[in-house]
Amino acid sequence: MQIEESVMNLRDEIFAIRRHLHKHPELSFEEKNTAEFICQYLKKLDVYYESDIAGNGIIGLLKGSRGERTYAFRADMDALPVIEETNVEYASANEGVMHACGHDGHMAILLGLARYLSCVKNKLKENVMLIFEPAEEQTGGALNLIKSGVFDRYKVDGIFGYHIYPDIPEGSIGLKSGPLMAMAVEIDVDIYGKSSHGAMPHKGRDAIVTASQFIQQVQTVVSRKVDPLENAVITFGRIYGGNVRNVVSDRVRLEGTIRALKKEVFLDIKAALQEISKGLCISDGVKIDMDIRETYPPVINDERLYELVLRSVPESDIVRMDPVMLAEDFSFYSQVAPSFYIMLGARNEKKGFVYPLHHCRFNFDENILLKGIQIYINLLRDQKFL
Repeated sequence: MQIEESVMNLRDEIFAIRRHLHKHPELSFEEKNTAEFICQYLKKLDVYYESDIAGNGIIGLLKGSRGERTYAFRADMDALPVIEETNVEYASANEGVMHACGHDGHMAILLGLARYLSCVKNKLKENVMLIFEPAEEQTGGALNLIKSGVFDRYKVDGIFGYHIYPDIPEGSIGLKSGPLMAMAVEIDVDIYGKSSHGAMPHKGRDAIVTASQFIQQVQTVVSRKVDPLENAVITFGRIYGGNVRNVVSDRVRLEGTIRALKKEVFLDIKAALQEISKGLCISDGVKIDMDIRETYPPVINDERLYELVLRSVPESDIVRMDPVMLAEDFSFYSQVAPSFYIMLGARNEKKGFVYPLHHCRFNFDENILLKGIQIYINLLRDQKFL
């Protein structure tokens, strides 16, 4: 992709912004200094903004001369509780906290877009909204922003977002219409048995044995209860129970996640898990409490916006994505406007940019940020915003 000179001229400024944000990461709900930095930068550009939305969220707004349409662009702000091991000079100065998911890059792209648009205000015909979202890594700031009423006050015609993505080559752009990322569901299973001496197990009801049976039977749900042409996964990542080696455990807790691209597939999985639970209660004489919580809906990319983005990216740069079973709270934005999520490739084995998201050595070549800015500009031009 050709990066125009006006964007290349922003290079040093955007890289400095990214490095400042990377060096000063803040956890979900604690992004006060990050928010202050963003507000001060927007103020310097004379861009109107509203702060303290849904916590530390910020909405910037550049009004066009016609102002009949509004496109919104979103960046997440929070970092992760990760001890950084990149050894770069701008490594985290906040011990135990790291921008290990690219949010520093997402914010730099959005501030770069603000910088560019502030220089061409007289050419801007339609409105551009900048969404800086807090707490994406926790409860999901998108839903809280929606509940704040900001989208009731500002009608939005389309919402776009990036995720820097190390699973596709550096500089490539991952695009897909329809389902891109899975809905996320949390599941907690508490199994209550009856304690007894380990030498007299017949006097107890072993919750550990029931837990093992539950896990084994769950493995057949996706393979035997879900259409092979559909996508789903069930993972139990945590199990704990018991106190002493020679005592039958009276309680075990399982914690896991369910992912699916379609709500109806998830509902089938939920029904199957409930049947397994009922059966084990009868056969093992135990009690099972199961708490299944839907957290994020699936990310469904709007078909019309997909066509618009296609026109803004050279064909040689496009990677047509298959769905991934990761989850993203960007999915909530589709409740208020058509939305589209873009994967910005970051993988470069020669440079050592091979580590996955949330890894203590995750990093990327900052030149991809300029490409991110350029695509947004191309999109705005194509839609006659500029």
